[in-house]
Order: sequence, then structure tokens, then C-alpha cells
Amino acid sequence: MDVLMDTVCKEHSNLVIYEKEHQFKLVFDHSRPGYSVLRTVHICNSLATAALFYDSMLELCPDSLYLSSDFFKNEMKKLCIETNNLPENQGFMNVKNETQGPSVVWNSIAFSGDFVVALKCECPTYVKAWVCRRRKYQWPSITVIREVSCLDSHVVPVGNTTSNFQFLEWRICYTKGEIRLVHSLNDCLTKVFTLLKQIAKVTLKPLSKDMSSYLMKNVVFWLAELNDYNYFTQYALIVSLKKALAYLKHFVVTNNFPNYMIPQRNLLEGRLTHSQRIKICMRIDSLLKEGPYMVLKIAKVRNAISICCRSPTEFSRVSRKLHETQILIYLLQYFVQKSIPQIPCTYEEMVRILQSNRIVNRLYLCLLAAEDIILDFL
Repeated sequence: MDVLMDTVCKEHSNLVIYEKEHQFKLVFDHSRPGYSVLRTVHICNSLATAALFYDSMLELCPDSLYLSSDFFKNEMKKLCIETNNLPENQGFMNVKNETQGPSVVWNSIAFSGDFVVALKCECPTYVKAWVCRRRKYQWPSITVIREVSCLDSHVVPVGNTTSNFQFLEWRICYTKGEIRLVHSLNDCLTKVFTLLKQIAKVTLKPLSKDMSSYLMKNVVFWLAELNDYNYFTQYALIVSLKKALAYLKHFVVTNNFPNYMIPQRNLLEGRLTHSQRIKICMRIDSLLKEGPYMVLKIAKVRNAISICCRSPTEFSRVSRKLHETQILIYLLQYFVQKSIPQIPCTYEEMVRILQSNRIVNRLYLCLLAAEDIILDFL
């Protein structure tokens, strides 16, 4: 996720206009919870991103310009495709025609992923409601709640699928806060989250693409908040995993999956057909009956057990190399993001910036030198 630092969207717009900043107002009047349309307050023409915003606006009524999420996302996709088609680009990146939620899907020689451009957002109403929510148990702690409430929120270009203003709406998200919440989970819940994501990817996502990692993350958040935190010990891993699947089944049966940060927002609204809900519930029942053996559906777990049984020494070596490779990937992503400026630049400029960064080049060479078995294991 790349955040445009020269732009801010405010719930309560004031008369203070900063010279080097674009400003929009969040308007909730005709949007579902967790979504908003963005009314233009001020565009700074001296900033490079001004043209991007002008191309993404439409006028719904006289003197009222709104920023369309669909137009904005299409402009970003067009920008990615144009830079990718330059003669200097030797197959570095392939931008797919379809989009996935708020993101543009791409893949390159070494990596693949989703590219999302987000805008800073100031929306105290939802944050205050989350902070003041009554909690029966110990998670999250008061310290974590305070930290999350101080982190930036964002809007991303995607509307509610059931809304008449889907092309215009933006989704409010708390990515930084959710990352902090994930880091606050103990060892048991962290492992539950990891296993739940992999099990859903293998067994549930073929039934519906909406059975995403984001849904599994929200399941774990609700699991942690609605139960005694002392219950989640190293001896309760499988029981906790089964409980998480039971939560997921309940959400699918009721067709109501409350977002953890904004409970009024139903994550399943307009997502699943009746047939898909039945199939997902049956698959979850099958997993619950299998008990601990459900984790063997994950290829990585099977491979790890196989290597460990065949040679504990080899398993230790692969684990160490895997850990080192993951650190290299995180460091490379971090330095790439730090190297590229927060304003649109040409492909030539981007390549020149990255090539001039010795740290990025060295990390990339180290990653390419990693053993094939490590990359396959990833």
C-alpha cells in the first residue's frame, strides 16, 4: 500500500487550507458503514498529483466535485501499464487487466502482489466508537488501544458492491492499527492466524474468492477479544483453531460478518450466494471433524513434517535459510519503498533511483543467490 502523503480526507472539514496539500471531505450521507464519498475541498495545482485527481473527478451537482474511486483506480492502472510498456522495460513487471478490490494486480520476475494507492484519512467517529467499546476480557490491552487510536487511518479506492454509488465510494480502513493488533497477539493466536489463512486458501477459497486472508484476520481478532486471553496457551492451539473455524461458520450461516474495527460494516454483504454459504459451512464441518489432521491439508506443513522426519539436521538448515530469505525480502521491500519518492515518476527515473541504491542492489543479488528449495518453500 502506497500512501499519497500530500493528500488528506477529513470527516470534519475546517477552513484551514494548507498550500502544499490536497484536501477532501468525507461525506457519509448515502454510504454504507465503513464507506464514504470524497467531496473536493482544495486541490493544490503546484503538486504533481493534481493532474491525477483532476482526471478522477466528476461533478454531481454545480460547484460540487467528487473524487471517483473507479476513475482513480483506472488512472493508476493506466499509469502502471504505460510505464510497463516503455521500451526500456524488459519484462520487469506485468500489470493484469483486472483489479482486485482496491488494488491493481501485478507480477514481476521476482515478486507478485497487489498495488494499492491510499489517501490519509481523519475519521474520529469510528475510532472513538472502537476505543470506547465495552470489552469483557483482557485483549487488546489499554496500551495497545491507545496506540491504535493514534495511528493513521486511510481510504482506499473501492466502493460497497450493493451501493448505487459504488463507483464513487471509498472504503475506510485501519491498516496500521490492524498491523499493530496482529503484533500484539500472543504465540498461540499468531499460529492460529497463520494456520487459518493457509487452511482457508487451500480449502475455502476454491469455493469463494471472498474467503480471504483479511476475513481470517478479523476472525482471529474477534476470537481474541471475545474470550479469556489466558486461555490461548501453547497447549490450546488446535482447540483455538477449531474455535476460530466455528466463529467463521457462524458468520457465514448468519451472512453477517462484522468488521473488527467498524462492526457496522458487514464483510459478507453482497458477497456469497446461498449455494456458496452451504458449501462453505459443509467444508468447515468436515474440517472440524478431522481435528488436528486438518493442518495436513497445508502443503508447507506436510513438507516441513516430511523434512523433519527424514533429517532433523536438514530441517534446521532449511528453517534457518528460510528465515534469512524472509528477512531479505522484507528489507528489500522496505528499501525499495524508501527509495522511490511519494510522487508519480517515470519508469526510467524509478530504475535509475533503484540502481543507484547500493543497498537495494546488494539485497536483490543476495535474494537471487538463495537456494531454489528455499524459494519453493516460500
